[in-house]
Amino acid sequence: MKLYRLGRVGWRESQSFYHVLAERGEEAVVLCHPDSPHLCLGFHDDWEQEVDEAACRRLGLGLIRREAGGGLVLLDERQAYFQVIWHRRNPKLPRRREAGFRKVLQAPLQVLAKLGVPGELVAPADLAVKGRKISGNGAGDIGESAVYIGNLLCDFDRQMMVEALKMPDAVFKKRVAKAMEERLVTFRELGVCAAVEEVEALLAEAFQDTLGALEEGVLTPELREAARRRGEELAAREFLELPGRRYPFRQIKIQEGLFLRHYSCSWGGTLRLQLRRGKPEKLVFGGLPGCSRTQEQKLAAQLGQEGIASLAAWQGILPEACRRELKTLWAADWP
Repeated sequence: MKLYRLGRVGWRESQSFYHVLAERGEEAVVLCHPDSPHLCLGFHDDWEQEVDEAACRRLGLGLIRREAGGGLVLLDERQAYFQVIWHRRNPKLPRRREAGFRKVLQAPLQVLAKLGVPGELVAPADLAVKGRKISGNGAGDIGESAVYIGNLLCDFDRQMMVEALKMPDAVFKKRVAKAMEERLVTFRELGVCAAVEEVEALLAEAFQDTLGALEEGVLTPELREAARRRGEELAAREFLELPGRRYPFRQIKIQEGLFLRHYSCSWGGTLRLQLRRGKPEKLVFGGLPGCSRTQEQKLAAQLGQEGIASLAAWQGILPEACRRELKTLWAADWP
């Protein structure tokens, strides 16, 4: 297995280089950071549902789609990337994704410890500090290779991330911004003065320790050109706009197991939820027909505690069509 220390590279190449290695079946660890901010879609993300293209143009963000999983992310020069590529026939490759994440993430966990940060793995794929996410990670199969990708946040522009995401309304946007403020953390906010280059050097040592001896990889002109061409393909309009997984609601992942969800209901109102590990943790209604604000809050509390059975008590208060729709939503997502 080789170790490629790319350092600062073009934003397209920060994503395309590991694609080229994976497609060639070359096993490697890649360490790099991009020269400018960009929005990167996961392979299964839906362009139209996820991205506010006008905001991205205004913010000067590049747009690219990777062939690995995980959600849409904002990436920039203040994040240290690590990308691990195994051939799928390698007997050392864990056969289950969760086991693969555990193996790969030992190195960044070691880096956190060296920097005096009490990091922990939040299965399957996040690293957190006292419950706040500091590393988001993904995986996928490219060619005959299995690829694991991730980052460590030296710093992060939450506001830019919120602006780049497509939002159903201003209220949901505000809730997403608040959740990101509360549930994400960076080295800078922890008082750790570590430049991206320093973090990359520590990652190189840590991967040598956790994966075994790594041979220094050489970035040849041919490899550089292949990455440039692949980057153009990953950022091409037709690839960006491939249809992805669509939901009948807007959902944004904040950290492992924590999602914010927004339903636009047929009666013209809204239902907003905070879900933890697939269970509704907080509900907020807006515009329930025939209901006061107090009644909306009461129904939300009852649904959260008692489930759809509590809707029976609202016969004669909520219109029947409204009750049917709520029951359908609830039964579909939390049987």
